[in-house]
Amino acid sequence: MKSEKYEPLKGLGFDFGGPKQDKKPWMKQYDALVEFKNEHGHIEVPVHYEKNPPLYYWLGTQRQANKKGKLPENKVALLNELNFDFTYKPRPRTVKATRSGKPFLADDEWENMFHELEEWKTEHGNSDVPQRSGRLGSWVHYMRFYSKGGKLSQDRRDRLDEIGFCWNVTDDRWMAKYQDACNFKTEHGNFDVPASHSLYNWISYQRKLYQDASLPQDRVELLSKIDFDYEVPPKRRSAVKSPEAWTLRYEDLIAFKDEYGHCGVPPTYGRNPPLAKWVASQRTKNKKGNLRDDRLELLNEIGFDFGAQDPLQKLGVLKVPQLEPVSRETYLENMWDKSYLELDAYKNHFGHCNIPISYEANPALGAWAFSQRMAYKKDKLSENRIKKLNELGFSFGPQKKVQIQEEV
Repeated sequence: MKSEKYEPLKGLGFDFGGPKQDKKPWMKQYDALVEFKNEHGHIEVPVHYEKNPPLYYWLGTQRQANKKGKLPENKVALLNELNFDFTYKPRPRTVKATRSGKPFLADDEWENMFHELEEWKTEHGNSDVPQRSGRLGSWVHYMRFYSKGGKLSQDRRDRLDEIGFCWNVTDDRWMAKYQDACNFKTEHGNFDVPASHSLYNWISYQRKLYQDASLPQDRVELLSKIDFDYEVPPKRRSAVKSPEAWTLRYEDLIAFKDEYGHCGVPPTYGRNPPLAKWVASQRTKNKKGNLRDDRLELLNEIGFDFGAQDPLQKLGVLKVPQLEPVSRETYLENMWDKSYLELDAYKNHFGHCNIPISYEANPALGAWAFSQRMAYKKDKLSENRIKKLNELGFSFGPQKKVQIQEEV
């Protein structure tokens, strides 16, 4: 039905049909579309139609419903009267503009961003700017998008190629991992990467893709050049179960006792996490009668305590003989001293106290160091503790320099 016929019938309250519950909102947008056509002579509603913003998306909904066969025939007929194009049209992407309002492809803006990218490469050694890194990251992202869509001139593409522009982030990152795998093979002669290595997940994923026949052929060829092992290695038995490993753990325990005066390794002992589990397993085996006599004798020789751990030790406090229950203040003091000793050991090993909060080998110690800085900033750290931490060269942060006046 043409628009000039539709209006008189609508004025008479003519029922155009359709489900009653859907009639009002649908017809409201249909009326708006008729009005748009009368005003503009076509029904190509722009994305940002200020007079009726939802109208553009309503048109897309009609195309989708028709494509799925869910648009009633009476509505199809009404839209056909307006010469409606039911071809699905994805929402067009607008040209990205900077905060200044200039499109990224504008000559002056493009040149400015290109120079920023050159500075980025000089500083970072690559042109792979993360998309979230401000407008430069957005510009880099849109250059890939424009190039893929044929909207980037060959001259600009050549200039980006000259500075090693990363057109395919996924491929570049894969090649970086591939190079790491080559280096590992050259150094070790195999691909038996330990679980803690940064390559472990990547190598495991390549094996999975290959076995699922999902690994691209070009990557298969590259991996074959370095004799990549596609077989998933069998799970290894824990080395702790071997006689040699037991002796190594025993020697670790002797070293622990020499330093702390007892064998009560706490569960949070960051310098050697497996040692605490090994100590607990010796107690369990002895309790079940499964500990070999020769090992029982060796442990007794160093004063190993086969009894249950006291509550403090379970919480990670170095064992201190207690005849009576300790107060909360004493417990907290012991916890602080224990962490201080671990920090001292950290410095002896690394030469500094700049332990990160996410220190994987001992997360509790990293969190403790962070808490000392926070307590200091809030003036809640005692002068005695500040002094002790200063003696280790502990950094309280750049905000202020710690100065403790010596008592006269």
